[in-house]
This record gives sequence, structure tokens and C-alpha cells, in this order.
Amino acid sequence: MLWHQDGAFWPLEPMEVVTLWLAVDDVDAENGCMQVIPRTQHLDLQAAQTRTDVANVLAASMDESIVDESKAVDVILKAGDLSIHHPNLIHGSKPNTSPRWRRGLTLRYIPSTTRILSDGPWDMAFHLRGNAVPGVNAYQPWPLYQEGRDLPFRGSEDWNRRASEWNSRQEQ
Repeated sequence: MLWHQDGAFWPLEPMEVVTLWLAVDDVDAENGCMQVIPRTQHLDLQAAQTRTDVANVLAASMDESIVDESKAVDVILKAGDLSIHHPNLIHGSKPNTSPRWRRGLTLRYIPSTTRILSDGPWDMAFHLRGNAVPGVNAYQPWPLYQEGRDLPFRGSEDWNRRASEWNSRQEQ
């Protein structure tokens, strides 16, 4: 398993962020649930080191001499459950060796005072509440519901009204 801290990969200043992982499927040890090393959120961020000797999504790992694998805990979730973790928490997952899926939706939340320092996938930030801090980040406009394109939902008219108002405020 390749252990890592998410914050080592994120171009954020200051590193004030929380990750939410919403389980789409049941996840357990058999299909490679996340494992965490408890209380490691108190450690400093460690630099990620390139790793090509083991197939993995990040192509990187942290210095594993810091990790005490005997303390690893499985994060077992049912579909619809949520895992929340700090950017310094040491975690990883083993391969999915089962015939089942291990799918999830990852969301990251930052305060409007945290600056995103790069483009790319980071330019998909949405401002969700409160007031944006001028000059800190550029946020995506709230999407508008379009009949015939989007899945209909009750309240779509109200959604579009509020989204239009929000987008207008952000442009000012």
C-alpha cells in the first residue's frame, strides 16, 4: 500500500481544507476500503515522493518509514456513508480484489480565505456560502437548470432564480 497525506498534493495556501468522501458502494477490506493511521492529522505534511514501482493513481507515496502500519484502521462504509478527513491524515487503500465496485464521490471544502495556487482541476471551485474574499480565488458560476438537458427536480425554477442572483453578485 502507498501511504500519503492529501495535503502534499494540493496547491492551497494556507492548507485549510477538509475532504469528504461519499461512498457510492459499500466499501470494506475486500474491495480496498481506505485505511487510516489514527491521530496522524497532527503531523506536519511530508513531501510526496514519485513511485512508479507500484501501480497507483497518484504515482507517489510519502516516506513510509514514518508510517506505523500496525496502527492502520479500515474505514468501512455502507453506500451513502461519508468519510471526512484532514489533509495531514496518513491514509491509503489496498487494491480492490473483489468483483464489486468501490466508487465514491470526493468533495473538498476550503474557506474563502484559502488561496488556490494553480489552474487545472483546481479551477473547478464553487463558492457555496458567505462572501468571497476579493482577489483570492475565481469561482465557477452556479450551474443553471436547463429543461430537456438536466434531470427535472422540484424547485428548479427557484434554483435558477437563486443561482442567477448568486452569479450576478459574484461578478460585481
